[in-house]
Amino acid sequence: MRILPWLMSACLALTACNVAISDHPMLSNEPGSTLKLKDGLWIANVPDCKFKIARPARRWPKCAVWLAIRGNTALDGPDRGLGEPGMKLTIVQGPPPMLEVPMGGEDKGDKGYAYMVIEPTSPDSTGHVVDLLAWFVACGTEVEGSAREGTASGIKHFPGMDENCHPASVDAIRAAALAGPQGQGEKTRWRWIRASAN
Repeated sequence: MRILPWLMSACLALTACNVAISDHPMLSNEPGSTLKLKDGLWIANVPDCKFKIARPARRWPKCAVWLAIRGNTALDGPDRGLGEPGMKLTIVQGPPPMLEVPMGGEDKGDKGYAYMVIEPTSPDSTGHVVDLLAWFVACGTEVEGSAREGTASGIKHFPGMDENCHPASVDAIRAAALAGPQGQGEKTRWRWIRASAN
C-alpha cells in the first residue's frame, strides 16, 4: 500500500525535496520499538481541510490524510487500491523512534523509502499511543539562495547524505533525524479518532 502520495505530489521530483530517500530498506535490522499505535482510525491535522469527522473516512474530502490501523498495520487509507494488502508499520527503537515508509509504485525503478520520526505525545489507559507528532527526516539544512558553492539544490547536506538525498548508512539517518525538521518540513500531528473507519 502506497500511503503517502501527498508527499510525492508535493515534490516535483524526489531529489527536489529535502527528504532523506533510500532506494532500498535500511532499518530492517534495527531493534524494534515497543510503541504500539491504538487500533482504529487515525487522522493527520491538515489545517485547511474542513469536513464532518463523524462521516465514514471514505466519504471525507481528498484533502483528508488518514489511516485505518490494526496491530501496527495500515489496512486502509485514501490511496489504497481495491484488494491491495495492508502495510506493516515497523517502528524502530530510538533515539528517535522512526518508521521506514515505502513510497512510489510497484516498479523497482519507482520505489523508494522515506524515514519518519515518531514523537508520541500521549498514551491511553492501556499504554497505546493515541496522539503523536511526526515528521520526515531531512537530508540537510535549507539555505537561502541556490547559487552558493556546494548548495546548488538549496540544501546543505548532512554528513552521510549525497546530493540526491540518499543516506549512506543508518547512522546518517539517525543523525539527520536527531537534527529535527528542517526548512518547510513541519511536525504533523496525528491523532486517533475512533475504533472504525466507518
